[in-house]
Amino acid sequence: MKFHTLFSDRFILKILTKELVTETYLAWFKPENDSGFIEYTRNQNITLDSLKIFVEEKFNSKDCLFFGIFDLKDNKHIGNIKFEPVNFQLGYAVLGVLIGAPEWRGKGVFAEVFKALSAELKSLGISKIYLGVSKENVAAVAAYKKSGFIIDAENFFKIKSEKNLSMVKYL
Repeated sequence: MKFHTLFSDRFILKILTKELVTETYLAWFKPENDSGFIEYTRNQNITLDSLKIFVEEKFNSKDCLFFGIFDLKDNKHIGNIKFEPVNFQLGYAVLGVLIGAPEWRGKGVFAEVFKALSAELKSLGISKIYLGVSKENVAAVAAYKKSGFIIDAENFFKIKSEKNLSMVKYL
């Protein structure tokens, strides 16, 4: 199931397709733009073609909802938010977010786009959103807590490392 385009006060959330993959998106994975917490970049040589293939695979997946976050003023692609896997039968999804444009980090992007998506997810029967995050990513942990995420007592990800947290939000 794929969503339609959604809007928040500052952003357009578009279903991410390979046609939306540009050099701007690719640049997020360069060392000078990497916040140090982008898991996708670990041990990979990312090219524009490999990024397009990745996005196309996610687009075609039945258990993935993948959105590009675009600035409403100038339509600039500034990040992505992905729910994968989405388990409609059990009513949960796993969240991944990337604010790729460094100038947008720390500006409340996550809270705003997550709020815009929450009602849509809930209408599909999703009642729990899980995520894994590095404890060292203090800004992300704070943003998630501000949006209502709590430490996941059930430890959905079976995290054993003291460096990471499993968090959950009940919709």
